[in-house]
Amino acid sequence: MMMKSIYFSLAILGSALAPSGLAFAAGDHNSGHGHGGQERHGAHGSKAHNLTFGQAGDPSKVDRVVGIRMTDNAYSIRELKVKPGETIRFVLKNEGEFLHEFNIGFSTMHASHQKEMMAMMEGGAKSGMRHDDPNAVLVKPGETAELIWTFNRAGSLQFACNVPGHYESGMVGEIRFPAHN
Repeated sequence: MMMKSIYFSLAILGSALAPSGLAFAAGDHNSGHGHGGQERHGAHGSKAHNLTFGQAGDPSKVDRVVGIRMTDNAYSIRELKVKPGETIRFVLKNEGEFLHEFNIGFSTMHASHQKEMMAMMEGGAKSGMRHDDPNAVLVKPGETAELIWTFNRAGSLQFACNVPGHYESGMVGEIRFPAHN
């Protein structure tokens, strides 16, 4: 019963956070690939911070497109191999019934962000937490979003959904950097 209540609260929260018509943008500019009902989102609530594992990618310099389906509560892939310097356009389709997130980061970043997401949910959509980091995006049910990311160095990275309960349910995948020959 408690999980249904959390999911219902998240569905309401998702509707409030991701208004229809808000276009996804990589970095601080519109990528020209706007899809309704999506919002940039990340672990620190700041557009200007630098992340040690990469940065928002240039849409004109995409090396590869990776499509990922989101269901309740899983991604269609569990592992992704990338090369340092590679720019990937992630196309994320939420085929589930609940709001989902695609967030690139270290496991410690995800743990911290999960606390923020829970506080935001408990405080309601007007809690003041900003969702504008380039390493993550929220995707409403039935919607598609894009995130363009350039990986600048190898590390122990994950992609994850930090909506309360989703990471713990297994909605997480590993980002691996193949060994150089």
